[in-house]
Amino acid sequence: IVLYGFSLAYAGVYEDFFIAVRRDATSEVLQLLLRGFDPNTIDPKGRSGLMVAIHEGSPRVAELLASLDQVDVNILSPTGESALMLASIKGEEDMVRKLIARGGDVNKTGWTPLHYAASGGHVGDERAAQVGETQDTAFLLHTLDTLWHSGLHRWPKPVSVGVQLHGLVPAM
Repeated sequence: IVLYGFSLAYAGVYEDFFIAVRRDATSEVLQLLLRGFDPNTIDPKGRSGLMVAIHEGSPRVAELLASLDQVDVNILSPTGESALMLASIKGEEDMVRKLIARGGDVNKTGWTPLHYAASGGHVGDERAAQVGETQDTAFLLHTLDTLWHSGLHRWPKPVSVGVQLHGLVPAM
């Protein structure tokens, strides 16, 4: 019976954590972490708090979690996605840099953060591309450059296709 009561209490904290993450409530997340909640706990979909924060558009909580040494930035979801991949596809340039600096895996097996950056739609339409470099195109080129200099020295087919679809040819 004591174990049952403990699991209910933990379930409340668990739910509170992910609700706070989705609400971008940094003070609530920090309080739960200070009380001992494991920031690497995964949600029912198999995503870490950091991944949920990036996916759900909670930038303050994402920044907080990404800055904590105990947060594993390389946790993979059941679909093989990492926080770095989610930040790449969403065009979160500062978060991409921070996660790479924290050791985010740029050379994971299968689709990589570079695939996500190339296929994330972070380039303008053809008309905008003809006029000149858009902010999104600049983000994609910067991400390609950042990931290349971080150790990604292979160009798998999906990256080449994604880059070609957007009319970009990285000079690397």
